[in-house]
Amino acid sequence: MMRLDNISSQEKQELLTKEFNVTMTPHLEKGVAAMCNLSEGIERRGEKRGRKLGEKRGWNLGKQDDVLEMLKDGVPFEKIAQYTKLSLEAIADIAKQNKLI
Repeated sequence: MMRLDNISSQEKQELLTKEFNVTMTPHLEKGVAAMCNLSEGIERRGEKRGRKLGEKRGWNLGKQDDVLEMLKDGVPFEKIAQYTKLSLEAIADIAKQNKLI
């Protein structure tokens, strides 16, 4: 099956005509163009959300690594909380998950 995510609205209209025998009218052309624009907007929004989620996940993993290193060095939970802005509960959870307490 042909991938439709990297072709223009015009190419999609041509595909509808050639492959599916759809007769393009001015009204249908406008509808196809509108749907293409809508799908592109949805894709951009999804990419933006994915980037934000990935950045947040990466930030959290980095912070977790920092907590683990401090725990291994014997830094008190209170000091780790001060440095990382994490709650004592979150630090304890990280310690438990990594069998440090």
